[in-house]
Amino acid sequence: MPNLETNVFGAALGDDNVAFWEQLKAEIETPLDARTESDVARKAVLERLGIRKGAPTKADVYELDRLTLEIASDEEVIAQAPGLYRKYCHERGEPINPDDPALNPPQASDTEKLKALRARMLEILRVLHWSYTFGPIRERRRVRLIKEPMLVMVAATIIMVGLVAVLRSMNHLSLRCSLP
Repeated sequence: MPNLETNVFGAALGDDNVAFWEQLKAEIETPLDARTESDVARKAVLERLGIRKGAPTKADVYELDRLTLEIASDEEVIAQAPGLYRKYCHERGEPINPDDPALNPPQASDTEKLKALRARMLEILRVLHWSYTFGPIRERRRVRLIKEPMLVMVAATIIMVGLVAVLRSMNHLSLRCSLP
């Protein structure tokens, strides 16, 4: 689960996201294939990471996750697609569609379907990162919306009990004074 930083756009990452950041960096630094275009892309990403200043943010994690997927070999994309789709369905609470292209990846030789699969996976990745970023914000707001009215209700109850006690004691005093 992502960290619960208040300012998610520029906030430093929590331990869980730092570990994910390090894992993504390791994937880029240790390629599984030796394709020339992958090497060029990996070197560009690593150079970009070296230029960055300061601690990584959630936006950096998302960017690195996208880049990792974009430069992955076709075989890696085919292998990752079903798992990423299942995670997406689990996180979103959606039923698994057996016809989804991510669940039935194409052969590595079908380049058009592979492009569509990469696009589908990037969309899934975008939705997952969106959920991980804004889910904690919605949860904090929900908790605040429950907590504040509860405090008001407790305060109102205490005031009412106090008011009833005062009125009752005044009523007892007035009854005793009026009796001969």
